[in-house]
Amino acid sequence: MTTHTAPPPTAVAAKPPLRVFLTILHLAGVGVIGGFIFTTLGGLLGTGLGLLFAAGIGVVLLVGLVYALFGVGWFEVARIGALYRTPIAPLRLRPRERPGFVGWLRSLGRQAIDGRMWRAVANFAIAAILGWIVLRLAWSFVWSAFIAFAPFTGAEFVMGPFGGGGIAVEWAPLVGILGIAASGFGIFGLALLHRTLSLAIVVRSREAELTERVRTTTAQRAGAVRAADVERTRIERDLHDGVQPRLVSVGMTLGLAQQRDRQRSGCREGAHRGGAHLHEGGHHRTAPARPRHPRLGARRPRSGCGALRPRRPLPHPRASRRAHGWALQPRGGSRRVLRHRGVAHQCGEALPGQ
Repeated sequence: MTTHTAPPPTAVAAKPPLRVFLTILHLAGVGVIGGFIFTTLGGLLGTGLGLLFAAGIGVVLLVGLVYALFGVGWFEVARIGALYRTPIAPLRLRPRERPGFVGWLRSLGRQAIDGRMWRAVANFAIAAILGWIVLRLAWSFVWSAFIAFAPFTGAEFVMGPFGGGGIAVEWAPLVGILGIAASGFGIFGLALLHRTLSLAIVVRSREAELTERVRTTTAQRAGAVRAADVERTRIERDLHDGVQPRLVSVGMTLGLAQQRDRQRSGCREGAHRGGAHLHEGGHHRTAPARPRHPRLGARRPRSGCGALRPRRPLPHPRASRRAHGWALQPRGGSRRVLRHRGVAHQCGEALPGQ
């Protein structure tokens, strides 16, 4: 007996509602205020370009124009999202990638060429034009209703709903009915046209929105990785310049003590264990800072010699190396510090309890 597992139902995206009546009201409102808004924006643009070289006043006006366009775009995105009940990400200003005035200037430039803002502004302009036509058709609808009852008046001619010459009063009822039908269908068609254009221009597809989110997340991750790398480099530098040279210096001192007293096995064994623990401590101190390069300090005496001189436990200046018998001889691909009897004596005096 075999069982068949039914495939999970695929999620179907809900279509935005029509909301024709509210769309007509929106078009009427945008048709009223759209002319004033675009007149103001045009004035800002013309005045800003005209005063561009007049003590920088035009620059201030052009900056204000960019923020005014952003405000119009933000309003349009919010209006379309609330009208058709569509979850749309609100329009946001471009973030600063660099601090200071230069960063603000670059963000302003990216905002001026933001495609999403310009699409919203273009849709608002189209809505303003359609709104003006809707207002004209609404007036024709009302006038057609009036002229349908023209025979009850004493006038011989009446003006048609769409202008033109006078219409005989006998034909006024028919013209009024046709005007009512034409105006009503025109308003309904403009509402559907506005819905189609708005959903195509303002409302972005789900795939495009997810792509934008992935791009933003990738940029944030790259910034976090860069900040972690900078912090890791700082910790490595602090360890290398701080505690690591001290550990290497103490390890070298214990090594000299171990080579000096070969008769005392206990001291030699203790010094050997102390040096091993110090090397291991240096390794563990450095490993968290840069796990890819854990061996610093004890395995690289050449790079640590310069930092060890101010913290050396034994008085062996550079000029007296030859007098005390210091030498660097290669052995096994690395260098080892050899000591003279006089230096061993000083090492014994430096170590307590010897």
